[in-house]
Amino acid sequence: MTAEFRAHGGAHLDDAALRGLIEELRRQSPDFARLWEQHGVLGREGGARTFNHPKDGFLRFEQVTFELAGHADVKLTILVPG
Repeated sequence: MTAEFRAHGGAHLDDAALRGLIEELRRQSPDFARLWEQHGVLGREGGARTFNHPKDGFLRFEQVTFELAGHADVKLTILVPG
């Protein structure tokens, strides 16, 4: 998921709010910090997503992504329980 975040936010790293969010995530999550330092980039439009939630266990979703025509930097991503 960090690679997807980097793919979408990488063009906006000059934004102070985004940089602040990244630094907060790095401080609070050793996993995020490690993955962010790997510089992975992954574009993803949709498909099956799975997560291992610490309280709810294994969760499965279908990801659907909508892009605003003419504005590639505006996306709406929805995770639908599967």
